[in-house]
Amino acid sequence: MITTWPAMGTTLVLQTSGAPTELDVAEEAKSLVERMEGVFSRFRTDSELNRFAQGETALISSELACVLAAAENARIATSGAFDVRATGHLDLGGIAKGYVSDAVRDLCRAAGVQGACVSAGSSSVATYGTHADGSPWRVALRAPGSERHSAVGILKLPTGWSLSVSGFDEQTGHIRDPRSGAVASSDTVQAAVATDSGMNAEVWSTALLVLGTAGMELLLTQHPDAQVVLITAQRIIATPGWFQPLTTSESLAAKVPNKQ
Repeated sequence: MITTWPAMGTTLVLQTSGAPTELDVAEEAKSLVERMEGVFSRFRTDSELNRFAQGETALISSELACVLAAAENARIATSGAFDVRATGHLDLGGIAKGYVSDAVRDLCRAAGVQGACVSAGSSSVATYGTHADGSPWRVALRAPGSERHSAVGILKLPTGWSLSVSGFDEQTGHIRDPRSGAVASSDTVQAAVATDSGMNAEVWSTALLVLGTAGMELLLTQHPDAQVVLITAQRIIATPGWFQPLTTSESLAAKVPNKQ
């Protein structure tokens, strides 16, 4: 069953398999995401995030406290290459999508579905279990600067893991180096990171655009099990075992996200 709806400034796609109450799960997922938007959105003046930032409330929910703490830990872990305060106000857009995608995935798991794949705008993906036929979830990695139907390879996600993909091709210059305020200008044009945490995946896919290929060692030192694909103008660098390159003809047939 596939359910699609607009949320968090993008489109959410929830694909589930193997549960007799999939429709109920989808409705619960929509309610959860709507509630989370009320917590994290910087575009809603009445969101908990904005009320906290403006000093209107000192008591915050466990959800907001969790993401704010993770964001501060990420700033330290990435040596400042990721910072939710870089634009002059709190912006959790680069980390909260991972939190919400994981929350939807965990909701599906608790409901007893055989498998679930949550995609937020194709850039944030959280998975659990398998398709109804037992096959694993796979995601096509789109080529930077290409049409949406063109991909460079297939990513095989471990069950229960989350993926984040960041790049310059959709909004050129939309990622800045928090340390200088200038547009990030590393050798990396696209980064895909998978870990057991959606927030960590979001943080590092963004940070690696700032740090470039040199940041891969920093990531793997802190998260040795992380899976990474970095695309530069000259080459593709990938941790072994999860990235399957496509030929030119195969790439034209791939879609993003491609869950087979």
